[in-house]
Amino acid sequence: MIFLYLNLEKHLTMEFTNMNKIFLILFMLSSFVFADKILTTSVGKLNHTSKIIGGYEEPHGVKVTWNLTKGRITTKGNSLDSAEEFMIRIWDKNNQRIDAYASEIFVNKALSGEEYKVYGSDLNDAKSLDLVFFNDKFNPTKSTFVCFDDNNVPFELENGSVVCANPDTTFKNKTIIIYNDENDNDYLIREVKTCKNKEKCDGIKSYNLNTSEFECHTNYYKQTSEEKCVPKKKCNKNEKLDEYNDCVSPDSGYIWLNNDNDDLNQRPVCKAENERYNESTNQCEYKIENSHWIGNTLEYECNEGFVNNGGLCEEKISCNEDERYYEENNSCISKPENSHWNQDNYNWSCNNGYVERYGSCEVKRICNEKQKYVDSDNRCVNPPANGSWNYSGDIVCNEGYVKVGLLCEQKADCEHWNSENNTCFEKPDNSHWVYNEGATWVCDDGYHSDTENEYCFKCEGETQFNYSTNTCVTKPENAYWSSEGIWHCNEGFFKTEYSCEEIKNCGFFERYNSYTNECVDKPSDSHWTADNSTNWECDDGYYRTYLDKCEKTNPIDLTNYIKFAHDLTFGIGVANAKDIRNESTPIWNIDTYYNAGIKIGNEFFSVRGQFGVGLIYTEFEYSGETYTYMDENLNSLAFTFGPNVGFDFWLFTIDYAYIWSSRNNIESIDFNTNFSKYKIGFNITEHININVTMITNLIESTKRLNEFDENMFMVGLTYRF
Repeated sequence: MIFLYLNLEKHLTMEFTNMNKIFLILFMLSSFVFADKILTTSVGKLNHTSKIIGGYEEPHGVKVTWNLTKGRITTKGNSLDSAEEFMIRIWDKNNQRIDAYASEIFVNKALSGEEYKVYGSDLNDAKSLDLVFFNDKFNPTKSTFVCFDDNNVPFELENGSVVCANPDTTFKNKTIIIYNDENDNDYLIREVKTCKNKEKCDGIKSYNLNTSEFECHTNYYKQTSEEKCVPKKKCNKNEKLDEYNDCVSPDSGYIWLNNDNDDLNQRPVCKAENERYNESTNQCEYKIENSHWIGNTLEYECNEGFVNNGGLCEEKISCNEDERYYEENNSCISKPENSHWNQDNYNWSCNNGYVERYGSCEVKRICNEKQKYVDSDNRCVNPPANGSWNYSGDIVCNEGYVKVGLLCEQKADCEHWNSENNTCFEKPDNSHWVYNEGATWVCDDGYHSDTENEYCFKCEGETQFNYSTNTCVTKPENAYWSSEGIWHCNEGFFKTEYSCEEIKNCGFFERYNSYTNECVDKPSDSHWTADNSTNWECDDGYYRTYLDKCEKTNPIDLTNYIKFAHDLTFGIGVANAKDIRNESTPIWNIDTYYNAGIKIGNEFFSVRGQFGVGLIYTEFEYSGETYTYMDENLNSLAFTFGPNVGFDFWLFTIDYAYIWSSRNNIESIDFNTNFSKYKIGFNITEHININVTMITNLIESTKRLNEFDENMFMVGLTYRF
């Protein structure tokens, strides 16, 4: 007979000795060798719900996992079954029951503190589990309908669908309207009484019994204040009916833009001969005086005998025989005296013997043989004192003088002369010249030059000169001079940059590093790479961790690298656009998307292949000071789906999705049937990712926009399950 004991293990705290800790570690290591024996059973369906109108459908199901090795039981189930109580039985491979069971178990409970254990040799014969429910009404084959509103109950309609409504609701001789609430969360139901007789109903088409809201027939206006429908007014030819059932005339000097009844946009009337209507700007374009239109275009040109000068058509000016006509500003240009015109243009040059000077022609100066002529100034320049001009116009100084700038100075009298600035070279103290001329000098014996060659110095006291560093060096303790300015440590000491440290004495299991004067140890399950090396590596079957330890290598399990991946993204974006009046208006876009697929890789790098579905909402505004559309906010909603490829690198994500749109022509916005998404993100937590998305070619065209951006940029959040 095998019994199942309910064992509440109590842990007593005690102080372990070092020998007890060793036995404990050996026991823990040995436990990893033996795999746990786990049995699982389930009834019904788990974690599956179907949405109905105003509620949801939830099945019944329970799953039990029994770890026979650890004696741990875990139960899972749906929320409706959380109060169910049952008993678990164990069966062997011969379908014979083992007299071991666990009773009084509830759904959604992990019994980790109370362990059920099977003792005896029959433990290895355990093959399967089954459940016995204490509730006779528990039926895992049926589902339960649940309404979001506790006051509502499920109703099955003729088409087989299920809706949640008030218990006293009747569906006879009434129209059922199904709609979302203001937060787009729950489904609601409204009952609408249908009216077929127009006269009897006073123009009312339908009436909502729950909210007292009503709808009018086509030719009737909904007068909300008096809760009635009145006939729409009949307007004159030049009038249009507005949203308040009033006939509206256009402003003075304006006509209606088109003949649509719901379009109250106006355009100006261009009556004058010099006015033409511009459809793109909805304005009258003007031409200047003394000009004419070019064909049927909005461009014009000056009449014959007139020229365009600064945006005006001016009469072309006439010039005399000594003047030339300048077309750019419609003027006449004259030339100075003692000059002539260059060919057929309006440029002139001075005659022979004259030079140009400040817009006139001056007589060219004649210089004597000692002077030099300057073209730019038309003048004669004398040479400096103690000098003369050569044939090239450069200064040549007399004997005993040298050129300094534009002057001739007397040459400095010294042995070591500097020809660049007519000065004498100097040398520092404790030095001597190397050559009879020039600036080359060296320090006297016993002296050394600094790094900048500015002065000479010698080492004082016990210091010695080091030629490699060009400095005086002091010998530290426990060291000796090996040559001039170079020291070495005594035996038994390690040389650092400025001192001699005693060589460390390493332990039995350590090795000495002669480069750092340190003792190096290696962790368990490792070995030295060479006899005299301080480098180590892990033994076979072990790998090196980030903490420089050796841990046992686990066999590769492909299930750890292939996982199910799904996520939910919410994003919002804006793009620039211009309406038909060429005024700026933003296009707002809201996008929700769900992706599901497979991820291959690890926590540092992985590749995702997914398929997604979603909804995309687009809206823009259209209004102005002069006129307004009846529907100022224009919007569209479309269902989207398509494949997605993603890459995860550490905390960064890159995604590309090719999207199809099931509705591409909605209201006033035309969506493209397909477009692309490019998304770059950053993981701020394990499940939350912030990202930026670019949607290309989302909108194909609109009826009320003149131009718009082809690309839409969005910011969003992604929840990764």
